[in-house]
Amino acid sequence: MFQASDALGRTAPLTFSATIPVTGVPLEVRSNAAAALHLVERSFGAWRALAPSLVADGDGARLDIVVHGDALDAPASGPLTYRRHGDVFMAAGAGVLATVHLTTRQAVAFVSPSVLAAPDWFMAHVNGLGLLAATQRDRVPIHAAAIVHRGVAIVVMGPSGSGKSTLTYACHDAGAAVLTDDAVFVSMADTPRLWGHTAQAWIAPDAVRFFPRLATHPVVVRTNGKHRIAAPVAGEAPPALVHAGPVVVVLLERSRGPAQLTPIRDADVTRALSRDIDEGFDQYDTWRAPVVTWLAGQPAYRLAGGDDPGAAAAQLLDTAAAVTR
Repeated sequence: MFQASDALGRTAPLTFSATIPVTGVPLEVRSNAAAALHLVERSFGAWRALAPSLVADGDGARLDIVVHGDALDAPASGPLTYRRHGDVFMAAGAGVLATVHLTTRQAVAFVSPSVLAAPDWFMAHVNGLGLLAATQRDRVPIHAAAIVHRGVAIVVMGPSGSGKSTLTYACHDAGAAVLTDDAVFVSMADTPRLWGHTAQAWIAPDAVRFFPRLATHPVVVRTNGKHRIAAPVAGEAPPALVHAGPVVVVLLERSRGPAQLTPIRDADVTRALSRDIDEGFDQYDTWRAPVVTWLAGQPAYRLAGGDDPGAAAAQLLDTAAAVTR
């Protein structure tokens, strides 16, 4: 690590750098600490698998990470405090002071050395600022899982705790590819596309009764405070990153008894996408409306998940197969 020679950190040499096509947008990350670039690669390295034709031309985004401060600071924990005025987005707390200019897609984060000792927290919060910068033009996040089966993407929406990740893992078990288990990015330029990647589905510990082989996997506390098991979904191959084919939208609800899939109207999808937008998904005012209109125009269903995620997954994948027919 190369330290700054002034109290503000402005002279820190950003010697280490990498450019990664995050959601197809070139994101340049610069830092004075090699460890910061290592954590950036862990978060975003899978995007290097994108075909060059899917990488946007022109200006990309940039994240500067300046490691500066006292190495004895308390380890990072808990959420950051966020503020926004106009195009300026700010984050502070737990050894981090950062800003993102949303129009120019330029971000800078000052982090204390202790933050590097909490890699999961760093990847969620500091690298998350780079994701915010990269996705400000035509990459709208939707709080949903996305599974790809026989060339059809199934976008599964539902509130936290509705069982999206458990259903995602059951679909993986049944042979589907997992695009993401929690957040999918949608772009509308040219051909509508879904972007996302994940190496695991974060399932609740009580869901291991459906997947006994996961019983030996450790339960971890995620950065949002939830206890989860990392259920691998990537296998030997790189995770899926982009989908531009047919799409089915599913609204997932918790229920008892057998799983039940019923068609719904586009107005139901519009309402689900327009109400109670989660924090972090609400920073895309300019781009969100066309995404909502497009998703509402796709075949849509309501899924009462029932007692058996395997049976619910089978209904979803049968529906995807029917779309291809």
